[in-house]
Amino acid sequence: MLSRCRFVGLPLLICGSLVGSAAASDTPSARIVQAEQVVARFARPGEPGCVVGAYQSGRALVRTAFGLADMDSGRKLTPESVLGAASISKQFTAATVALAAELKYLSLDDDIRKFLPELPDYGSKISVRDLIHHVSGLRDFNHLIKLSFKPELYRDKGSIVALVARQKGLNFSPRAEFSYNNSGYLLLAEIVQRATGRSLQTFAQEHLFGPLGMAHTGFSRAAAEEALRTRPYSRVGDTWQLTPLENAITPGPGGLMTTVDDYQRWGSQLMSSATPLAGGSALLKTLLRPATLLDGTTTSYAFGLEIAPYKGFEAISHGGSGFGYKTYGMIFPQQSLVVVSLCNNGSYADALTQEVADALLGVASSTTATPSASFVATAEQLRDFVGFYRDPKVFFPRVVTLRDGQLQMKGDVIERVLEPVAPARFRASGVKGEFAFDGARLRQLESSLSSGSSVFERIEPATPNAAALQGYAGRYFSPELNTEYLVAVEAGRLTVRGASDRKGSPGPLVVLQPMLKDEFWSPENRLIAQFVRDPGNRVQSLQVSAQFGWIRRLEFVRVPAPNGAGTR
Repeated sequence: MLSRCRFVGLPLLICGSLVGSAAASDTPSARIVQAEQVVARFARPGEPGCVVGAYQSGRALVRTAFGLADMDSGRKLTPESVLGAASISKQFTAATVALAAELKYLSLDDDIRKFLPELPDYGSKISVRDLIHHVSGLRDFNHLIKLSFKPELYRDKGSIVALVARQKGLNFSPRAEFSYNNSGYLLLAEIVQRATGRSLQTFAQEHLFGPLGMAHTGFSRAAAEEALRTRPYSRVGDTWQLTPLENAITPGPGGLMTTVDDYQRWGSQLMSSATPLAGGSALLKTLLRPATLLDGTTTSYAFGLEIAPYKGFEAISHGGSGFGYKTYGMIFPQQSLVVVSLCNNGSYADALTQEVADALLGVASSTTATPSASFVATAEQLRDFVGFYRDPKVFFPRVVTLRDGQLQMKGDVIERVLEPVAPARFRASGVKGEFAFDGARLRQLESSLSSGSSVFERIEPATPNAAALQGYAGRYFSPELNTEYLVAVEAGRLTVRGASDRKGSPGPLVVLQPMLKDEFWSPENRLIAQFVRDPGNRVQSLQVSAQFGWIRRLEFVRVPAPNGAGTR
C-alpha cells in the first residue's frame, strides 16, 4: 500500500485554472463505523459479492470483502481478490494512450485513419482525442453485434475492428455531441498496438502499471494469481449462472483485472501534483481535461473519467458493468478520499460505493433518503403527467403510467417508480438525478454516461391497423452488418427476426410496438425501427437505432419480393 501522502492540488482544467483544495482532514471514527455498517447491509451469504475499499491519503478506512469468488469451490472473496474492472478499464486505456503521446509514438490530435486506414473517410476528421472523449460519432460495436444477430462471427478482435470499419455512417458529426461509445476504446487499443508495436497490455505494464506498483492489474487474466482470481456471475431468476469471462479479445473498453488496493494507488496518483509517469504533471492535467464540443460547451468526461460534482463535493468517478462484473470508483480530491467497489455479482456496485462515500463524507444517502416525505402529490396531480414521451434526437421513449397511486416510468424492461420531491419533479429509483415535467415535456435533469441529457416530448402513439402492419412485412438487408432482417406480422403484432447463417436456427424474435407513424420500438431490446417510404409512399427501407442513441439510423434496404409482392 502507498505510504501516507499529503494532497497538494488537482489540475482540473475547469475555467482554465487550477482548482485548489484544503488539506484533507481525518474522517471521524463514527463515520468509518457507519461505512462498515453500509457494507454489512449489502452482504449476502453464499452468493457472489463485492470487494470494497475506502482510503484517505493512502490509509485504508474500509478494506473488506463479502461473498464468494467461486461458487463451485466455495472460495470466498478477500480484500486481495482480483476482479474484472468492466468499463473502469477505460481510464487506464486512456492513460496508456496519453503516455504513448508523451513518448511521441502518436499525437492525441492525429487523425485516427493515420493508424486505421481501413476506416472510411466520414468527411470530417476523427482524432485520437475524440475517441477518448466519446465525441467521435462512431457506432457502438457491442450493439452492432447484437443487431447483427450473429455473435458467433465476432470472436476475435480483427473481425470486430472490421465490423466497425464497415460502417458507412456516423451517429453524428465528430465533436457535435457526447455519446458513450465502446468502439472508440476498442480502436484506441488497436491504435496503441499499431503505433508502438506492442499490445495495450505490454505497453501499459511497462509505462503505467509497473511504475505505479500496480502488481495485480493488467489487461489480461494472467495479471492474477489463480488463488486471487474471481469468477463472474449473473442472477437468472432464482439461480446464479457463471457468465463468460470478460472478453480478452477486446481489451480497451473493458478487459482489465485489478484490485481495490491497486485502484487506490491509481486514485492517489490522480490527486497528486507529481508522478513518476512520463510527462509528469502535464500528463495529470491531460488526464483530467474534459472535452469541448463544436458549440463551445464543455462535457463532464475527461480521459475515461467523469468529472462532476457529487452532493457539493468535487468528484471524479466512473462505473462499469459487463460479463458478470459490476464496478464503481469515486475519487474526492478535497478529502484525499478514494472509494471503490469491485463486484462479481453483476449488481449494485454503484449504490454500494455511493453509500460508503456518503457515510464517510457525512451526508445523507441518496438510496436511503425519503424525499417524498417533504412533498406529497395527489392522484389528480399525478394523472396530468401520465403519457407517452419520446426523445426526438435519439427516438428513445419513456412511458409514464399511474398505478396504485404512484407514477411508474418505463423505457426498457425495467419499470421504475417516480417519487415526488417537489411539484412536477421526481426521482426515479436506480436512475441518476431527477426528472421534471414541463408542459408537454419530460426532462432528465442530470446527464448520465449511458443516456446523456434527454428531453422527452409527449406524443400520441400511432395505432396502425392490420393492413398497415402488413405493409411493412418483407426482407431488409444491411451491408454494414451483412445481415438480413425478416419483418412479419405474427398474432397481430409486427415482429423482426435476424436471419441466421445457420440452417434451421433463425434469430430471436423481436416484437415491435407502435410509436409514431412508420416508427416502432422494442423495450426489451432498446431498439427503434423506423420505416422509410419512397416518393410513391411505398416502404423502401428500414432504419434501426438502439441503446439510447449509441446506434442511430443504421439502414436496411428492402429486398424486392418475387413479382413485387409485399412492397406496398
